[in-house]
Amino acid sequence: MLSITSNPPPACPPGDVALFQALVLEGGEVDPNDLPQRIARAQRLAFALFDDNLVGVGALKSPNSSYRKSVFTKSGTPRSPSAFPLELGWVYVKPEYRGCGISGRLVQELMATARGKNVFATSRTDNHAMHRSLEHSGFVRDGKPYASGIRIAKLQLFVRVDAQPALAADAPQAARR
Repeated sequence: MLSITSNPPPACPPGDVALFQALVLEGGEVDPNDLPQRIARAQRLAFALFDDNLVGVGALKSPNSSYRKSVFTKSGTPRSPSAFPLELGWVYVKPEYRGCGISGRLVQELMATARGKNVFATSRTDNHAMHRSLEHSGFVRDGKPYASGIRIAKLQLFVRVDAQPALAADAPQAARR
């Protein structure tokens, strides 16, 4: 039986965080430098368990501003990276469990915790299964594909705009009601 759970990193047992990190590294698409610190800064870590075995992971990350600016600049999007404080990432499902909808369930679990904030994600241009998971959860492609710093593959930026703009101070009274 499949179960999906998520918690902020401090609420996860250290052993679970270590398993999370190992599975992320198994995917081979993440720079291992400072990964434990980046995991600790995440908003939430999600775990997919099948019969109590960890088969997939994902995270709602809090990337620093220089990383966000780099991603948005490389993609050529006109959007402001400061409008996207969260990144959906580190989604990985063990190969023998792919094709069962697990990545989609991980994405849905994490996005339910985004609390109306704009979120971005990147995915290899050839990872069509992940594109479907993102699009099913309200993400749209943005900008153009760009070279990954880790692999030969190209990456595509996806964004999900959920934040409602604040009413301007000079908005008409009728608009504020």
